[in-house]
Amino acid sequence: MTRATRKLVERYSTLLAFSIALEVSAYPKPGNTHRLSEYRDKPYLAFLLNSIALKDVFERTIRDAITKRVSLGKVVYRAARATVVYSGFNTSLGQILLLSPLAISIGRCVGKSTPSYECFIGNYKAVVEETTVEDSVWFYRAVRLVKPSYIRRGDVDGGFVDVWDPDFADKLRARGHRLVDVLQYASRIDVVSDEVVSGLKRSRALLDVLEKYVTAFRDWNKAVVATFIELLSTEVDTLVSRKHGYAVALEVKREAEKVKERLFDPSFEERVSELDRSLKSRMINPGSLADLLTSTIALFLLKNGVGPVFTYSV
Repeated sequence: MTRATRKLVERYSTLLAFSIALEVSAYPKPGNTHRLSEYRDKPYLAFLLNSIALKDVFERTIRDAITKRVSLGKVVYRAARATVVYSGFNTSLGQILLLSPLAISIGRCVGKSTPSYECFIGNYKAVVEETTVEDSVWFYRAVRLVKPSYIRRGDVDGGFVDVWDPDFADKLRARGHRLVDVLQYASRIDVVSDEVVSGLKRSRALLDVLEKYVTAFRDWNKAVVATFIELLSTEVDTLVSRKHGYAVALEVKREAEKVKERLFDPSFEERVSELDRSLKSRMINPGSLADLLTSTIALFLLKNGVGPVFTYSV
């Protein structure tokens, strides 16, 4: 590997790790952990530690993908294991699932000497569609390792394998379910899975929104929070829906719509803070959409670099 290639691998893996730290640091993102407020099972520092731990996983993934096929499922497992080993907290499974195909895609583009935002996005969907049954086995291992509370025993039907089934590996192989098949099935009730199989459809659209707000506000934090409110006002968070019911998830969306109306009003920050306090008092965490904010920030960094992060209003 040439020195120039090593520098690219280092740069892109760092930017992917930065996206996790920048997402969690934006405040006040309603209902989510941020630098001024956190949940006991999702502390702010755990996200920061995980972002550092995941940098090495992304770097290895990009480097390997330059010259060979990389197992997406195995990357997700390695990343999930890194978070458990180094922070002890499962904060980032959705972020890992969104960013891992991007790391593989980046590696492929670097290997073809076409490292560009357009190439990274253009290869993303192919990375997911080329997954195998063994990718599913590794993905199931990752889920079983981090034990997310929102995935319950018996959540599946239609012939798909329960992640908590002790014979999951044999059954996945017998039924031939590739990871893309599993994610397509999960996409009915999980916006993160749907985002992965769609090739980051929402994140790509939201990138335009984030760029617009960075230009309008000249304030990185406010731009990120405004982008999250935009997302929260247009999408129903499937994590909230699964934990609290669809009616509550729809209520969150409507509350975000009201806050969005004050986007350019001096009261915007207070309205966002009020919504944050209200959601946290009811333990309502729109974490799935926060994961999509992470992938949006990753795309922003890959396209624009870190310079705009240090842009402030004067």
